[in-house]
Amino acid sequence: MPLTCGCGYDWEPGQLICYGGEDFEPLLTSRRKRCRSCKELIEIRALCVKFEIYKIPEHEVEINIHGEDGEIRMAPRYLCEKCGEIYLNLKAVGFRCVWVEENMAELLREYQEIYKPSKLST
Repeated sequence: MPLTCGCGYDWEPGQLICYGGEDFEPLLTSRRKRCRSCKELIEIRALCVKFEIYKIPEHEVEINIHGEDGEIRMAPRYLCEKCGEIYLNLKAVGFRCVWVEENMAELLREYQEIYKPSKLST
């Protein structure tokens, strides 16, 4: 998905939604986790960015259990420190719809190509 400053909020059945991703925190799980962007393993206690993931109910059984407006909690997802830094910086400059599973290095290259940070003249 290309960089965008806004996103629609018309949730569809089966769609995933993520919350969190506000800052770095140590990985406090019993096992290492894989970065959802670059696929590198994140060591236990290493800094990462954590996202809580929920799914919009899509089947009648899910709707009966969680309600039509309910959300089904899924396993959290993580970005390593390197990818998390790119994510947080893109978010800081106004990109609100960066999905945790996107390739952060590619998004950074796209940002640099589009916005070409001005060079300081000496």
